[in-house]
Amino acid sequence: MCHGAETSGRKGDRAGHRQGRRQRLRRPAVPRLRRSHAPPDLVYLDRQLLGTYAARGTLEPLTDCIAKQRIDVSRYRPAALKEVTLDGKVYGLPEFYDNRVLLVNDAAVAGSGFTPRDLTDRAKLATAAQKLTVRTGSGLSRIGSDPKIPEFLPLWAKANGVQMLSDDGRTAHLDDPRLADALQCAKSLIDAQGDWSAVKAFQDSFDFFGEKNAFKQGQLAATLMDDWSLNVLANHSPNVRVSAAPFTDTAGAPVDWVTGSAQEIFGTLVQLEDRPAFDAAVRTVLKAQESAFTMPASPAGSEFKTAWQNAVNRVLSGEQQPAEALRQAQQEAQRALDAAR
Repeated sequence: MCHGAETSGRKGDRAGHRQGRRQRLRRPAVPRLRRSHAPPDLVYLDRQLLGTYAARGTLEPLTDCIAKQRIDVSRYRPAALKEVTLDGKVYGLPEFYDNRVLLVNDAAVAGSGFTPRDLTDRAKLATAAQKLTVRTGSGLSRIGSDPKIPEFLPLWAKANGVQMLSDDGRTAHLDDPRLADALQCAKSLIDAQGDWSAVKAFQDSFDFFGEKNAFKQGQLAATLMDDWSLNVLANHSPNVRVSAAPFTDTAGAPVDWVTGSAQEIFGTLVQLEDRPAFDAAVRTVLKAQESAFTMPASPAGSEFKTAWQNAVNRVLSGEQQPAEALRQAQQEAQRALDAAR
């Protein structure tokens, strides 16, 4: 049984779990399941990778399990269930649900001449990133705007009108010129703040999950981020002034890339009327779900993700230009997709 990691249905959706051995697996460990004489009862796995192992026969469909355990799949949001469904068969049950929104450190933006909403305006992004960036000596002391690449390339793609993978999960669209434009736009934010190595080194110094997080320390003015980071801020930095805004496409319409339901994550935050900043941010996240999209399940989901992430890394390191890197990624991804047919 595979339980899709980083995903979720609705509150209390741990239905049908056996009280046996559970295992959270990294990608290389999954193929060993087939060779094991004592496989775990439960596997936690990134949904974007699930299709690869389902296609290889490493995972079995949950058709019988769902029926015998009387699991009501209607309790899961359709977007979450779609990601764990390949060729009409369900191979995993979603656990968490992440939305991607823009989080703004209001204290850092104050006095800059920009508003949180300005940071969703594509025409103002590079200028805002450069102005909000702070350098001390030869290094960074504050990142103006983090485009969150390579991780969030699918969000940038969708905002530029590109669906990176066909609905059936079998045809890559990585060589679409609009995707190269989107990647160039995201990279321009990095370039406006310094070279990638300096930005990455500074990011790696952040205490993302503690009391000295980047928002409280003033190390980050704005970033695209998973919605669970609001929980971190509310728990460790409740007095931080933070705003949330949806990412937008070239026409200004909101775009949200999700992996499944925010109800469980935000079950306590939505009651915090005494913290209006967080209350407003949570409501923004919930509203963003109305414009959400998911990445299709694919029999070569793992290889597809590796291809586009490697392409972005080559661009960030200066090894290739966006169009060249994505053409190479297209060939690599489509070769894997064709082999999985």
